[in-house]
Amino acid sequence: MSFREIWKYGLLANVSVSLWGSEKRLDPEDLGLDSKHIPHKRSLGSTLLIPTVWHRKFTTLEARARRVPRRLGYVFNAPSGFFIPYKALNSFLNHIEHVTSDFNKEVKVFLDHYEKIKLEMRTTQIEDAKRAFKLYKIQHVRKDVDEDEYINSYISRIVRKYPSKKKLSTKFKIAYHLYTADIPPVSTELLDLDEHNINRVKNLQQTYKEKMIQNVHDLIDHAAYTARKRIQVSCEKLIETYELFGAYFRSNLDSLKLLMSEYDLIDIFDDVAFKKSMAMITERIFKAYTPYKISKSPIIKEQLYKDIQILHSIASKEEAIKLMAIRFKQKINL
Repeated sequence: MSFREIWKYGLLANVSVSLWGSEKRLDPEDLGLDSKHIPHKRSLGSTLLIPTVWHRKFTTLEARARRVPRRLGYVFNAPSGFFIPYKALNSFLNHIEHVTSDFNKEVKVFLDHYEKIKLEMRTTQIEDAKRAFKLYKIQHVRKDVDEDEYINSYISRIVRKYPSKKKLSTKFKIAYHLYTADIPPVSTELLDLDEHNINRVKNLQQTYKEKMIQNVHDLIDHAAYTARKRIQVSCEKLIETYELFGAYFRSNLDSLKLLMSEYDLIDIFDDVAFKKSMAMITERIFKAYTPYKISKSPIIKEQLYKDIQILHSIASKEEAIKLMAIRFKQKINL
């Protein structure tokens, strides 16, 4: 029994995204509070150092990058990553390239306007400082502190959190890594070990091997279920919408079409029967009619409804999914 045959069908992938935190952890003074009255290590939240629109741009691009392996692969437990079928590898690389390009463009624009962005935030920070000062005075913590002194102190704490432009440029990055997993090689001949420790090393290797075999078992079960599940859920949305409104949302139709077109890329099981059913719907409906024609023709809508029900029924067959996983495990001698 071996787990290595799985690498004939795909690779593991990790996508990492580095972003500047762009936040400052709030101190008691930032909220007009006395630090003596705050329990030790109690978090008071944080404040953004950049406009929300920029923060949202970067987090949206981060989410796009992290969705790529989830969309074109399957979770692999240890080492942590996503299994990307070879058929989906080019699509994976293309999507990562596109999102990285968009990411780098936004980073360049952000860096080019960095000083201006900091100045734009100053107005908001001064208003925050004024509100905090009012609370500070209400508590009568220190009556001798005037407003300007308090605001300057507040702004100085904020300014210290802004890195230089050069340092900031190193804090944005999207990267990916493709790899396989194997048992770590350990040669007992090269180690000055007694018999007890040699056996201990061998037992650790055996334990790792058994864990890897279990991880591949889990991967195959997960892949067999997940690939069809995505289409099953998409069908359910269309069926529910049609039954409620007698129509289909274009976004849901586009989502199903995309999932169907990508199924062959992520299918490692040679799921012929299911792909044949999808091809039938694609030829009869999606290639022949536009969403506009579907929306205008009751006959086409009803035919699509029946076809989607058939596709959903096939996608939902638990026994077929289990059998597909079992056959694939036998195929790779797992």
